[in-house]
Amino acid sequence: MTDNHEPALVDVNEEAEGKCPVVHGRAAHPTQGGGNRGWWPNQLNLKILAKNPAVANPLGAEFDYAAAFSAVDLPALKAESAAVHSNVRPNVDEYQLKKGKRIYVLGQGRLVNLAAAEGHPPSVMDMSFATQALTTEYCVKNRGKLSASVHAVPVEVEQYVARHKLESMGIKIDELTDKQKHYMSAWEEGT
Repeated sequence: MTDNHEPALVDVNEEAEGKCPVVHGRAAHPTQGGGNRGWWPNQLNLKILAKNPAVANPLGAEFDYAAAFSAVDLPALKAESAAVHSNVRPNVDEYQLKKGKRIYVLGQGRLVNLAAAEGHPPSVMDMSFATQALTTEYCVKNRGKLSASVHAVPVEVEQYVARHKLESMGIKIDELTDKQKHYMSAWEEGT
């Protein structure tokens, strides 16, 4: 920080000495006074990102990915392999070719984000999308009544989505008693 307690500013448009997009050196965190002009996100050298185009297609614009994926012949690949090791990692099969090279097939050659989804399975995403849609509806219906700030998802929306998800799975749960509701919302008892 400088003598006037303002963070030292960095010209993020200057060429960086290295290849790292972060301009090195200590910068003040916004909570240390002087605003947030010197905080690390404002010190990124974005010129480095311009070295690679925003739209990158390594095989060229004319390459038809859909046709290439539909042409994957796993039985033929298996016939050309000396060994096949299934699930060397979750959703990854290893085909060791007769000449020693290895080919790794993800999600059995299907669309990976659907066939091998671990981070966002459809059983979770349906609840997420329903919650987002119903919360958006809530915001539209309450336009002008909500302050311009971050709001929690209304409990009623979360309970509605959860109740319908459980019903769709054939799961029934009982309702909380008034005493249980009070316990959950109070601070006097429990941990």
